[in-house]
Amino acid sequence: MALPAPIQALYDRLQTYNGDPYNAQTNAGGLARGGNQNPIGNFIKLVRDFSAYGKAIAESVQGAGQEAADAEAAATASQQSATNAAGSATNAAGSATAAAGSATAAAATYDDFDDRFLGAKASDPAKDNDGNTLIVGAVYFNTTDNLMKVWSGTAWQYWVPNAADYLAKSGGRMTGYLSSAVKDHGTLGAVTEEYKYADANTHKVTVNGAHVINPTGMSEGDVMQINILYQSGSIAVSGTTQWELGGGAKSSNFSDIGVALTANAAYRVVFEMVAGVRTGVFQ
Repeated sequence: MALPAPIQALYDRLQTYNGDPYNAQTNAGGLARGGNQNPIGNFIKLVRDFSAYGKAIAESVQGAGQEAADAEAAATASQQSATNAAGSATNAAGSATAAAGSATAAAATYDDFDDRFLGAKASDPAKDNDGNTLIVGAVYFNTTDNLMKVWSGTAWQYWVPNAADYLAKSGGRMTGYLSSAVKDHGTLGAVTEEYKYADANTHKVTVNGAHVINPTGMSEGDVMQINILYQSGSIAVSGTTQWELGGGAKSSNFSDIGVALTANAAYRVVFEMVAGVRTGVFQ
C-alpha cells in the first residue's frame, strides 16, 4: 500500500541523509572527500523538515476528518429527505382515499336528492328518475299545469291548490258550508234570539218553544249556518229572506218551505248574502 505523500517525502529525505557517501555522520571518509561538514545543521534542517511534514500530515488528517463529517451530514440529510418523501407519499395516499370517499358520499347524496325531486315533466310519472318505486314526498314540476305536485303514496297531488280551486276575493261564491268556530246558544224557548255573524259563522241552539231567529251583521258574500236541535214549539225567521224551495223556486215566506218539524230531530238553516239579498236554505 502506498504511503501518504507527506510521509513518503519524509522517508525519501531520511534516505538521502543516511545514504549520502559524503555525509560525515554515515561515512567516516566523507570529510576527506569533501562531504557534508555540518552534521548539526543538517540535523536541524531535518528536524524542521520533519515538523513541516508533521504539520502537513495533521492538516491532511484534519481535512479527511472534515470530509468524513461532511459525508456523514450529507448522508443524514439524504436519509431525512427520504423519510420526508415517504411521509408525503403516505399523506398523498390518505388524501386520495379521503377524496374517493367524498366523491362516493356526494354521489349518494345526489342520488337521494334525485329520488325526491324528479325535475320538470309534462305528466305524472309512475317511477322515479332511476326507474324505481316513487317515495312518499317526491315532487316534480308539472309543465302542463305550471304547478308543483307531490306524491302522497297513492296519488300525485298539487303542492298548492290550483287557481281554479281558489275562491275569488270579489264575486266568488261557496257551494258548501263553513264550520269553523261554533257559538252555542243553549236551549231557548219563546224568544227572539240574535245570531251575530261577527260572533261566529256557525251557531247552534236547542229549540223548546216558539223560537224566532234573527240573523244580523252579514255583508256581501257572508255565509252563516245555524244548527238546530228541535224539541218542541215552532221556528220563525225575522226580516226578509229569499228561501230556496228547490228546482230554482224561491219564496219570502218561511212557511212555504213545507218542512214538518219532528221532536228531537236535527235541522240546519244556512243564510248567504248575494247581491244585497239574504237567501236561506232550511234542511
